[in-house]
Amino acid sequence: MTNFQSVTSARLIRHMLLWVGVWLFFRYVNFGLYISDSELVINTLTAVTFGQTIGLFYLFGYWVYPRYLYRFRFLWFSLFVLLAYYFIYLSSYLTTYFLQQTSPDKDPALLSQVEKSWALIQPAGIVGCFTSVSVAFWNLNNFFYVTLLLGGKLVKDLFMSRTRTLLIERDAVDLERTNLALERDNLMLELNLLKSQVNPHFLFNALNGIYARVVDVNEPAAELVLRLAELMRYNLYEANVPQIDLADEIAYIENYISLEKIRHASLVDVIFSADGDFTGHPIAPLLLIAFVENAFKHSLGAGPNSAYVLVDTQLEDDTFYFTVQNSLPQQPQQPTAKKSGGIGLVNVQKRLALLYPERYTLDVRQTATSYTAVLQLQLGSTK
Repeated sequence: MTNFQSVTSARLIRHMLLWVGVWLFFRYVNFGLYISDSELVINTLTAVTFGQTIGLFYLFGYWVYPRYLYRFRFLWFSLFVLLAYYFIYLSSYLTTYFLQQTSPDKDPALLSQVEKSWALIQPAGIVGCFTSVSVAFWNLNNFFYVTLLLGGKLVKDLFMSRTRTLLIERDAVDLERTNLALERDNLMLELNLLKSQVNPHFLFNALNGIYARVVDVNEPAAELVLRLAELMRYNLYEANVPQIDLADEIAYIENYISLEKIRHASLVDVIFSADGDFTGHPIAPLLLIAFVENAFKHSLGAGPNSAYVLVDTQLEDDTFYFTVQNSLPQQPQQPTAKKSGGIGLVNVQKRLALLYPERYTLDVRQTATSYTAVLQLQLGSTK
């Protein structure tokens, strides 16, 4: 059972207990003790008074109060009060008219309550509650019980409203504190970003200069410098947008893999494959690199003959499949004192959930010898 269902059930039980108590009070106290009449008369008066009370309680408590009283529309609220007052009188008048015909004839000194009431209201007629003071007070006695219950409902609503106001004020204070903390963190992030951009820009320009000097001397070294420069250019200038072409993201992955091949040529066997036309399909930048970084990081140590990294990219219509698998070392690697500066797989999953809700699946499997991540992503097309 949900929390909403449990609250609703408890509320229903409370209302049922309330109305059972009201019925018993009307039947055995209000009418049962003070009216010396037949069971038919007592039961009828109980039913009519109970119907008046429960009907007006829900009408006022859940419609008139919220729509008029709590919105300070007092003129309309007063009109509804007068209508309710007259409704009670008219229904009581008609009930008394029919019941007085069933009351047994008695000595005038021992007239039943019904006959006494009829003797009071009959001369005043169906609008007597507005023309006769004595009839008005008689009707107020019938109006008293629903007024009492509605007064309790009003007090409860005011208390709950005040409680909600306090909770809203508390939440507003908490939200303001959170916003201030976020603003502070954003300022720190911007400051750190500005600090970190000094060296990358310098290194990017330096790499271009180095490439120009070594391209005629050592072509493999020049190729390495060029790919490193491409990586830095992508990070600095192209990845600062909400979306980038998938073909550019795949090219970035290829450049990164090429550098890792050179770094770990004798340690890791690297397999990369790409199938499909990736042009014209936008994707969030730097979304895939964390999987590849993680693969190279954890494949090292598996042994020179067994370490491998496999990266497979496929595009079928608008569905992109990205599979990364790497070997795992036979003995767990010792944790390093310095954490990796990558975006992290946890943050990638958060980005996926935020940017592609219900448009992706991520299946991660780990065995004793391998780790596999399979991403299936629904992309749009600009073609």
